[in-house]
Amino acid sequence: MAATGRLSCLPTGTLVNTQNGLVGIEDVRPGDFIRTARGPRRVLVSEQTGVKSVVAIVLSTGVVFRCSPDHKLRSLGQWVEASALRPGDPLYMSFTAGLFGPSIEFEVEPTAAYRTRKTPSLPTGWSQDLAELVGYAMADGHIAHSNYNGKPAQLVLAFDWHDEDLVRHFTHVIRGLFGKTPTFRRTRTCPILMLSSMDVCGLLEQLGAGGTSKVIQVPPGLFSAPREIAASFLRGYFEGDGTASGALSVRSVSRDMLEGVHHLLSLFGIPSSIADGSDDPRGYSPRHTLFVLGDRSKRTFRDQIGFISAKKRGQLDRLLSKPTEKSTAEVLTLPNPHEILSNKSRLYDCERRSDGKGLQALYVFVHRFAAGRTTCTLRRAEWIINALKTGDTDVPEFLDEAVSRQYFEVAARSVSWEPPVPMYDIAVEGEEYIADGIVVHNSSGPNLQNIPIRTELGRRIRAAFVPEPGWRFLAAD
Repeated sequence: MAATGRLSCLPTGTLVNTQNGLVGIEDVRPGDFIRTARGPRRVLVSEQTGVKSVVAIVLSTGVVFRCSPDHKLRSLGQWVEASALRPGDPLYMSFTAGLFGPSIEFEVEPTAAYRTRKTPSLPTGWSQDLAELVGYAMADGHIAHSNYNGKPAQLVLAFDWHDEDLVRHFTHVIRGLFGKTPTFRRTRTCPILMLSSMDVCGLLEQLGAGGTSKVIQVPPGLFSAPREIAASFLRGYFEGDGTASGALSVRSVSRDMLEGVHHLLSLFGIPSSIADGSDDPRGYSPRHTLFVLGDRSKRTFRDQIGFISAKKRGQLDRLLSKPTEKSTAEVLTLPNPHEILSNKSRLYDCERRSDGKGLQALYVFVHRFAAGRTTCTLRRAEWIINALKTGDTDVPEFLDEAVSRQYFEVAARSVSWEPPVPMYDIAVEGEEYIADGIVVHNSSGPNLQNIPIRTELGRRIRAAFVPEPGWRFLAAD
């Protein structure tokens, strides 16, 4: 009789990426396709596994990853149980793009008590203009409520003094969405656009764009929206509270908002980190900052998301015009640096010039490994793999894995235990998937008992297992 193995698990609410966008692991079903570092893979098994203790891993990105103690995560080319991780151990995100959902429709109720000839026609689904407006309003706008009945009554968007192009842009967007022209005013602090409409403001609040700056979160519908809708929201949000001067970043007093943006960016293959703000001596709430990490992430942001204003587009272009050969945000720790040294002759041959000499930079690179170096950038790893694959030389296993899966390395900052919570687990073709942005393993020791018998897909999977003549399978709890 074989050991049954056990399921390693993730808490309710852990975000995984399926064909429906970002969903909680509890909503995944067999037959769904889920994001992995190797591309989409089919879910074979999904089930609740009871209440279990939680290991909380604070990552170098500022985000906390939670799982059961026996859940395995990829680290240095191996699968390591979460309870065995130590501060400094590397884990992996991926630059590969995720899956976007198809959902654009929504239902909202009128906020005004009755219709008049000035009542606007409200959209019934997400559009790029609406997503962009929502993003900007959550960054540099607010919804004022009526002193009479407490209902949302006026949308206010704020701008810098030289943002005439943005003012024109959002005037056009609001007029196209709602058929109403906002009022432009110059206050003592900044120019603003105002739109008085209970129904428009009620729409925005029902979509999840309301609340004070401390409590705002990414509207839930955007996690299941198509790529162009998610990109438009991020474009509007970064235009309002973001910058590309020195670094590509965005600030907010709501950490929940930045964590939602972090997960939304991961769908584009854009890793990011969140730095907590410090207390303000004047009594203001601390402002947290999200940074887009890695030069290739910044290029992806420019090409797929971008900014609205020419000013910030220019900032980003200047940021990307700097040399990118040594992007420290894309450094990988190698489990066996000797693999570089054992292939140095082949690498030299690949770069040897017609006069028989090689590139000095390559000699320096290899010499540093001889002196004890243990890291290289993903860009250098890509060059090494491409160079070695041109001949019959075996490629270093971990570098090949890191390049094919486009790893972005993050580090465990601390590992602690938390009280038990309900857990779920899934089994995926190819044994791994991405959860909360991190590459994780399937069930620990998966077997027939993990595979449901009541579903058609489960019965088909079980039928593939046939015992040797004279033997029988026995499953028991």
